[in-house]
Amino acid sequence: NSEAQLLLVRPYLQGADYAGAESAFRKVFTYDSASVPAYLSLSQLFERQKRADQSLNVLDEGLAAVPGSFELRLTKAGLLERRGQADAAIDIYEQLIKTRPNADVVANNLASLLSDHREDEPSLKRANQLAQRFNASAIPHFKDTLGWTWLKLGNVEKAHEYIASAVKSMPKQPVFRYHMGLVLTAKNDAEAARRELTNSLELMGEEAVQLRQQVKQALEKL
Repeated sequence: NSEAQLLLVRPYLQGADYAGAESAFRKVFTYDSASVPAYLSLSQLFERQKRADQSLNVLDEGLAAVPGSFELRLTKAGLLERRGQADAAIDIYEQLIKTRPNADVVANNLASLLSDHREDEPSLKRANQLAQRFNASAIPHFKDTLGWTWLKLGNVEKAHEYIASAVKSMPKQPVFRYHMGLVLTAKNDAEAARRELTNSLELMGEEAVQLRQQVKQALEKL
């Protein structure tokens, strides 16, 4: 029973015995080579150890066994995104949105990536179109994404409306503060923009290397 085998992994994880946990996960595959939870958990284990290549390899192993797994493909897209492989992540999200057009997390991630990494008008319009479903959303990250797509299209007022709402809901989210800083920059309010960007720097962790660089560049332009 693969589910029972997965329960046997817990003591290894609780004791930080990562080698033992990996061995236990591998044993699950001998019983059930199509155990999506086992592939996801082993991938997360490697992520915890900062072994990104092995984490990605495990997801590929899982996809070879279960090619249509939505969860494995979604996780792989997220991992590629965190590794800075935006185009590869976009390709997967595009596939996922075709199979599950109502999956909000896919629409959000795809819209965000298109807005962050593409500058051509068709891509930016597609990002905005994908994010339109979040007009009435109560989820701050979704509202921020919609606002960000509006800013990229040059509609500063709409961008301000949605990003300000996201900031109000989650004032300690550094990405939201960064986006608000750029909105205020577009509105020629340099003092308020500097305040938001500085707040963003103070709130983010040391691991946010790319975001920190973006915020510093935005501050330098003020």
